[in-house]
Amino acid sequence: MHILGLITMTAITAATALAGETGPVGEPRVTVCMDPSSDGREIRAAQRLASKMFARIHVGVDWQELGSCPVAGNALQVTLSYNTPEHQLPGAMAYALPYEGSHIVVFYDRLRKSDPNQVTCSLAYILVHEVTHILEGITRHSTRGIMKAQWDREDRFEIAIGRLEFAPEDIDLIYRGLDRREFGPTLAASRIPVSVAAQ
Repeated sequence: MHILGLITMTAITAATALAGETGPVGEPRVTVCMDPSSDGREIRAAQRLASKMFARIHVGVDWQELGSCPVAGNALQVTLSYNTPEHQLPGAMAYALPYEGSHIVVFYDRLRKSDPNQVTCSLAYILVHEVTHILEGITRHSTRGIMKAQWDREDRFEIAIGRLEFAPEDIDLIYRGLDRREFGPTLAASRIPVSVAAQ
């Protein structure tokens, strides 16, 4: 009995140590590769905040630079746009290609102009929104929460304090999408973008 208890405690300790480094054992994970940027500290802070949002629903995120992005697998690729043409998706802060399954473009220049005092927080939520589009694998928005098409004043307040959450239906769709990405066939490629509008 004492030996069994010792083995159990050892297993719990090992699992806790592993979870501290990589998230809970067995949680689904997604790799997201991003452009390096001159605003590296700001970008990394946004990535950490985005990771925390996904961690609340027990999804892990592995951030890598595009140059070291894995060739095999289902890694997502995020490009930051610094010279976005005015005619390209006017009013949008970013777009994703959910049917293509991997590419996201963030209009970083627009984001910095629209909300210069909240760039890190806003970027984190935009990343989560667009990554979720890819994971869900469909062009849809929710009536509330992170996946709304347009965030209103109340949503922006929740974003500023880090409290805007996923709607329950989005959590379900994220998990279904992660299962599909791991076990199911790849959907046919499409170039139809879905975007998050200006805040």
